[in-house]
Amino acid sequence: MVQLDHLIITTPSLVLGAQYIQEKLGITPQIGGEHSLMGTHNLLVRLGADLFLEVIAPNPQAPTPKRSRWFGLDRLSPKDQAQLRTWVVRTTTIHQTLAQASEDLGQVITVSRAHIQWLMAIPDDGSLALDGVAPALI
Repeated sequence: MVQLDHLIITTPSLVLGAQYIQEKLGITPQIGGEHSLMGTHNLLVRLGADLFLEVIAPNPQAPTPKRSRWFGLDRLSPKDQAQLRTWVVRTTTIHQTLAQASEDLGQVITVSRAHIQWLMAIPDDGSLALDGVAPALI
């Protein structure tokens, strides 16, 4: 089973991302947390019981990660606008789902934020599968 989990907005900074959400939706996103492996942090808007809008940006306070950041964040410049870039689907069988995919959706790695841990498929170069048309798997 595969279920829509997140819509991802990438941005060079969380300040710009929060402004984008405020302008487009008229709401203020909530602070999410930090992803130490990726050197990122995020804001969240709950859209439903199991669906989130996530604003994600490089964390200027975090050390540069040893790998490419996810969602193409290393390709952003400070002048780029916040924008909806991709979507994330949840699967209970991530390895099987990856094996059945017709496109390369990345390698499964363990990611965490605070006390939460999960598996996610991320391309080694941090790019978006099919430039964001294909989902990221979690």
